[in-house]
Amino acid sequence: MNVKNSLRSRAILPVVVGCFGVMDVNVRKQLDVRLLVLCLSALILGGCSSQQRVPGVYPSYDTVTTVQKPIQDKYAYLEKVTSARRPMATAVLLNEGRMAWQGGDINGALQKLSRALRISPQDGLVYYYLATVRHVEGDNGEAASLARRGLYFTRQPVLREHLEQLLDSLN
Repeated sequence: MNVKNSLRSRAILPVVVGCFGVMDVNVRKQLDVRLLVLCLSALILGGCSSQQRVPGVYPSYDTVTTVQKPIQDKYAYLEKVTSARRPMATAVLLNEGRMAWQGGDINGALQKLSRALRISPQDGLVYYYLATVRHVEGDNGEAASLARRGLYFTRQPVLREHLEQLLDSLN
């Protein structure tokens, strides 16, 4: 075997050793072409699926911001802030009582809130709602008594502040 045949056979025989093991040069070229086609198609498809951002429409992705819709109703806010250990039945009755009272149905509100009080007799928000409804009804003595009981049972600063404001308005 001469030197030329030896070099020629080495060029045709397996040359690449790597993650694919030993492979023929022709196979390597086919893999290179397939990899190139795959990368180009991924690049093209990725460009097609991206959307252009219109200034002022999409938020900036440079900074992370959490935007929450503010709760417009102070009563819904109180329900959310004080809901830590409230039974679901009480939460539903509080919401229904508030809706009835805000809709002008004072008797329906008192009925729902009284049921909520039977379920959760140590919930300060129930006392606050009952005191507010009694105040709207004109029974300020009962409203003050309920507000004081609500202050006794609550530890939430926001709810305490609302109860104290209610008591101040009753005196």
